[in-house]
Amino acid sequence: MKELFKKIISFDSIDSTNVYGLENIEELEHKTIIITNTQTQGKGRFDRKWQSSNPNNLYFSIILKPNNKEHIANFTQYMSLCIAKTISKYGIIPNIKWPNDVRIKDRKIAGILAKSAFKKGKMAGIVLGVGINLNSSQVEIAKIDQLATSLNLELGEDINKEDFLLKLSQEFFQGYDEFVEKGFVSIKKEYEAYFELMNKEIIVKNWNDTKKGIVMKINDDGTLFLLDNSQNIIKITIGDILC
Repeated sequence: MKELFKKIISFDSIDSTNVYGLENIEELEHKTIIITNTQTQGKGRFDRKWQSSNPNNLYFSIILKPNNKEHIANFTQYMSLCIAKTISKYGIIPNIKWPNDVRIKDRKIAGILAKSAFKKGKMAGIVLGVGINLNSSQVEIAKIDQLATSLNLELGEDINKEDFLLKLSQEFFQGYDEFVEKGFVSIKKEYEAYFELMNKEIIVKNWNDTKKGIVMKINDDGTLFLLDNSQNIIKITIGDILC
């Protein structure tokens, strides 16, 4: 079996595992996992707040220092696939809303945020942050500002957090070296199997700009191709799908 991780650094509470990783990137080893029971300033994509007050959910970051940095933009997509495959082991098939939201039906269950750390003008590493709703109540889920769910609510039973993290770590690191070398193309087929929006019309928002079109394909580099009403092909490299 491939090496899972170097070490785990655990906190009862912290502002953000990503912030801790970024601040201490030089001292932290490659493949270190930073995990906490709660976060006071958990963040998702586009600076959205991630609810992180339930110690029975999973909040962690992984320190990565790949030799090949060509494919770092796709790390969140790789993690989303690993989360989807791990959830599938519990008998539920999730889906991925491009680029990296993991959902069950139309309800979000996991979020991912990657941050690059620079020291003295050079990239010192990547901090890959993950939040997964494993054990939440209906009351907690109702307070989230978007449609959401939790694995325990879907299964009707509590989820062992440590066991889930072990399964996810195995999934992530067993394919990590190949992914670092080859990039998104190495996971494209599996990613597409979980992708829910092929051939559907979507709206993509990137800050103040919006694009609308039918999803044609996912490119080998993980970008999205749309066909708009004027039969123009639009390449989407970043954005938030509004559906």
